[in-house]
Amino acid sequence: MSLVTLIAELWRFIKDNIWKILIGALAMALVTIGIRFLLNQRVEDVYFKTNEEITKEKVQESYDLLSEVYEQEPAEFSFIAMSEKDSDLLDNSFVIDEYLTRDDIVKEVEDKTGVEISDTLDAEENIGFEKTSDFRGGVAALRNTSTDEITLRVMVGKTAEDNLKVAKAYLEILENNDVPFLETFQLTPLTEVEIGENLPEDSLDKVPTQATLGTFQLAPSLSSYVMYGVLGFILGTFIVIAILFVIHLFSSKITYAFDYAWDFEDYHYLLNRKKESTAEIAEIANYPQELNRVLLSEEAFNSDDAKLSIKESTLAEVSEHPDEVTLFIQSGQTSKKWFKKQHQLAKLYHLTVKIIHIY
Repeated sequence: MSLVTLIAELWRFIKDNIWKILIGALAMALVTIGIRFLLNQRVEDVYFKTNEEITKEKVQESYDLLSEVYEQEPAEFSFIAMSEKDSDLLDNSFVIDEYLTRDDIVKEVEDKTGVEISDTLDAEENIGFEKTSDFRGGVAALRNTSTDEITLRVMVGKTAEDNLKVAKAYLEILENNDVPFLETFQLTPLTEVEIGENLPEDSLDKVPTQATLGTFQLAPSLSSYVMYGVLGFILGTFIVIAILFVIHLFSSKITYAFDYAWDFEDYHYLLNRKKESTAEIAEIANYPQELNRVLLSEEAFNSDDAKLSIKESTLAEVSEHPDEVTLFIQSGQTSKKWFKKQHQLAKLYHLTVKIIHIY
């Protein structure tokens, strides 16, 4: 079978079953959306049962607060800390922001600045934005691995000016040697406290930005459900086609050209009954005219054309040695068993076999 014939027949198979495929794919899309919805509900239920102090309302409030905070410009300053004992530079920046976000330090900063930064820190915790090696939150100390320069970035206020106040308060704490593990270190500021983003782009994934909340969703958005629906529809299309194809393979009747096999030297014609007239079919069947040929069809072939008068259904009924055997296949009527047997018998004559498949 040629590749062109195979593709054409597969396309005809899809067109013949298009409504079954569409209905099945749509059902799969709805099932996928339903499963996504149920899984989300299950995850929410487990999460809120595990964290009884956190409610959906509190999570929503936290989300709204962070949406406002993360739209502001951060305040930053950078410094290095050198050990007075061995002149080594401090190479652990994370311990600094861990210390600066302790409850007692946060309260001290709030009293100095009047900025309620604890609300922001609690909001980050409520929606799962806890400090890790990959994310440091609204108060982040990040170290340049090449120079050991540490940048303290503050984004916890509802305005850029609030961030500036908090950053200055943190700088004062560091400069006054109020941090126990920095008592033996000499702190040297490299930049002044200022509003603006100065971190390199490759460090921004460790701190909150306007895009950070895009990774968190209180509930799947409409676009998320649409995406799952589209994926379910595509998956359903392939599954339904595969199921219909397997079911069809168990059919005893021939409908498509991939239902049977023929040899490379055979002549194969795939004809549309609506497009090809009886005269055109007869011309194909009886050319060249000088040959002594046998026309075989398992089922009666209705034709007013005398040239398409088919009297035999098997080669066993043929008494003379033919020059050519033409096997007629009628979609949905001719059996696979009949074609296979007649094709095998025709090959025993070592002659030309012509296959005319009419659908």
